[in-house]
Amino acid sequence: MSDIPSLASLWAAVAAAVGALAAAIVAVYQASLTRLTLGADLIMKLEDRFEEPEFMKKRKRAAKALKAVSQTNKGDIEDVLDFFETLGLLVRRRALDPELAWSSFFYWLHGYYRWAETFIVDQQRLFPNRYRDVVRLHESLLTVELDKENLNEAEWDGFLNEEAGEL
Repeated sequence: MSDIPSLASLWAAVAAAVGALAAAIVAVYQASLTRLTLGADLIMKLEDRFEEPEFMKKRKRAAKALKAVSQTNKGDIEDVLDFFETLGLLVRRRALDPELAWSSFFYWLHGYYRWAETFIVDQQRLFPNRYRDVVRLHESLLTVELDKENLNEAEWDGFLNEEAGEL
């Protein structure tokens, strides 16, 4: 009979298991809050970067280049797409929540993507991995947008003029 645990030790084991489970739940909750806080801080830094005067000049030149048939200044287009590539990587690696990225950047991502899609495809013919995270990000944030709104593509016709400062 000494091999059979006593009722007290059984209850102690159950209490320890319940305590461990409760501690694990609290740890997961705390990690979730920490991730959300870090994501919020990161998104604000990215917003600041996107709105910096020098980057706004690049966005303006990129919009003008996308409007031009020849797209002679590809560097500015690439600078803007590189920003979204980084944003896409952060979302894919789960450093940023897709809804946070949608809230802050969907307008610009969709606007540039819509007008740069041919440029992206051309780049991917030469370098198949180029702008993969931009494409994934656009697909992901477009899903969020369609869940929240009824996307009207006609709204985007003036996007490049607005970005180029021509409205």
